[in-house]
Amino acid sequence: MNQIMKMFIKTKKEKTTIRSDMLSSEIVVKAKKEDKIYVYNETTNTNFCLYRTNYKDEDAIIMVFILDIEGKRKGSYISELTMGIIEDMIRYIGSIDHTYFNRDVTKDGKSIGFLKLIKIIKEDDLI
Repeated sequence: MNQIMKMFIKTKKEKTTIRSDMLSSEIVVKAKKEDKIYVYNETTNTNFCLYRTNYKDEDAIIMVFILDIEGKRKGSYISELTMGIIEDMIRYIGSIDHTYFNRDVTKDGKSIGFLKLIKIIKEDDLI
């Protein structure tokens, strides 16, 4: 959790932004090219990236979590994983202003999930 808080603070100070309506997969491709994919949880093989954005005319942070759901056909596993991430983010960085989840299949046929969270930046967010 320290890494995500550190990256949140760093990203909050950046001036460059991306569009908040970008597809999660587009954001991940961009992050891979820029070497901005970070480990969130090694046990569940979950990674994340984050960028500054503009959402509803406000400065915000967009976070995309990349979930390894290959072979995880049970909806309860995916629900628990996504809800756990959302609960962690609310606990550590405050309210979330937008959430979106979608599944995709990689070029090599691997099933992955994308959890996109957007948080409008507040002055006192993690100082």
